[in-house]
Amino acid sequence: MYAKCGSLEDAHRVFDLMPCHSVVSWNSLILGYVQSGEGSLALLVFSEMQQRGCAPNALTYTAALKACSSVAANDEGKFLKLKNLEKGRALHWQATKAGMDSDLLLGSTLIDMYAKCGSLVDASRVFDRMQSKTAVSWNALLLGYAENGEGHLALELFSRMETEGFTPDSRTYVAALKACAGLTGKETGSSVGGQVVKNSSLEKVMAIHSRARNRGYDTDIYVQNTLVDAYAKCGSMWDARGVFDRMLYRGVVSWTALILGYVEAGEEQLGLELFEQMKDHGGQPNARTIVAAVKACTGLATKETGQKVEGRRKLVKSEALNRGFQIHAEASASLCDVDSFVASSLVNMYATCGSLADARSVFDKIRKPDTVLWNVLMLGYVDNGEAELALHFYSSVMGHTGCQPDASTFVTALKACAALADAKAAKAVHGDIVRLHGLDRNGGILLNSLVDVYGKCGSMIEAQQAFDLIPTEDLQVGAWNALLVGFGRQGDAKQVFKVFQIMQDESFKADGITLNCVLTGCSHAGLVERGREFFQSMEHTFGIPPDVEHYTCVVDMLGRANKLTAALEVVKSIPTRVDAVIWMTLLTSCWKWRNLAIGRVAFDAVLQLGNNEKIDAAYNLMANLCWSAQANEARCP
Repeated sequence: MYAKCGSLEDAHRVFDLMPCHSVVSWNSLILGYVQSGEGSLALLVFSEMQQRGCAPNALTYTAALKACSSVAANDEGKFLKLKNLEKGRALHWQATKAGMDSDLLLGSTLIDMYAKCGSLVDASRVFDRMQSKTAVSWNALLLGYAENGEGHLALELFSRMETEGFTPDSRTYVAALKACAGLTGKETGSSVGGQVVKNSSLEKVMAIHSRARNRGYDTDIYVQNTLVDAYAKCGSMWDARGVFDRMLYRGVVSWTALILGYVEAGEEQLGLELFEQMKDHGGQPNARTIVAAVKACTGLATKETGQKVEGRRKLVKSEALNRGFQIHAEASASLCDVDSFVASSLVNMYATCGSLADARSVFDKIRKPDTVLWNVLMLGYVDNGEAELALHFYSSVMGHTGCQPDASTFVTALKACAALADAKAAKAVHGDIVRLHGLDRNGGILLNSLVDVYGKCGSMIEAQQAFDLIPTEDLQVGAWNALLVGFGRQGDAKQVFKVFQIMQDESFKADGITLNCVLTGCSHAGLVERGREFFQSMEHTFGIPPDVEHYTCVVDMLGRANKLTAALEVVKSIPTRVDAVIWMTLLTSCWKWRNLAIGRVAFDAVLQLGNNEKIDAAYNLMANLCWSAQANEARCP
């Protein structure tokens, strides 16, 4: 009774007072700890039971395996999952030796345990060896595949289940829908009405929804919540809202799924309006709801133009920041701000809003910050131009005994090194990767980052070495671009063209940055005609229409070669609104070649645009141009 009421202290006190303990009393205590989320303590009680000579039965092993599943589900580290997997395998061996592995409930629990520990091979092996199966065992493997990113295998199993004559229940449909939701992350999607829709996954969700409706499960609260989430992840907020509106009961899970769906679809304002509606309807936000609302503020901040605020060094997104303050206050009132996911989202939100002091304040209140929280804070400093502080925090992570750096930690540290163009620091981080993490796990991501940082530091030998180690399937366009930029900064046009040719030979799709790198190479090498031909063929050959950056690069190239009239014609031919940067590029070339006439045109254009940051620089350039040109006492502004 005490265990089922969640009072494990009282349950254990009564247990200790018992003159003798049967397998039933041991099982009750172990299950009590499991159901209260104390898997580690449950395993300690199981070990004590064996030491005292009480023989476990099938239910005991089932409880102990559930404890392993509970611990594994809460452990994000791969090492900890492996430790739990070892414990689970030992329990499996003991149960088999005792002749209890044929028990149906034990078999289903084994499947669940292996899946939560990340060993789908073992889970599938247990499933295939079961002489008789129930919906519970099918669902355990289905959910295991879905939650481990094997959506296709889950859906194949779902079809096989019906083919073999087993009737799906509500949990089956939940697992199948989760599998579809997981597949959305691997699908590119297409733009429909301004939203990115994952059509292939959407069709699968609709088909499963139809089957669930035919069997009367579309009114099940768990199925409905999963449908809202699945439709939202597919980018179909119309369908997600339709399911939500038809629900007779809407719990916090339902509201959170819909709010997060709108936020991830770029409809942050709608998400925040729903957040307020939820509270108006008596709903109490939980940690996940707060995370969704904070993410909405972060999304709004990315769309807001920053303003200079007295007392702050960085541009601040005031509107998003003020809304974030309100949600933070609500999180603090409900004690949700101590949750690691809430804290991480708050740190990210404050950093995106330009308020690093508030981000640091949230971080400092967490007694034991995890790796994710350290990573978010570091990235916030890098993105706000405080790369040196980011590396300081990286050193703190490395010296923090209770925190294990992961791939994101190293990627963020390398990003800081790239911002500082600090090759020495980059090599130190590279050494930490090899020593503590290795390049077997997340090697592609880390190697791509190493190419980028070494390229920006001008260490092209190291950049090329890292590039050559990247497996073909992990090679990203960013790595090619990093090589091109690096060689371009070195003035090595020959290598720029060589890398670009290899990229084409390997049928790797170039992007706008790639083409800008090639144009820059032409500019620095003085290959004007080759650069002009390349520029004119961009859209036809590569399917990429030139943007302002490409035009600016061509103007710079022509300006370097003293072809200022041609450069002015290029500026006038730009189909979109011309910014101050391109006129300043032309004005700089005019100052170099003392061309007062075209310089006046560029100068007047900068003044008309009213860009305060560029006007002072334009006046200085024009004054120097007038002085150096000595054009018969020409009147200058």
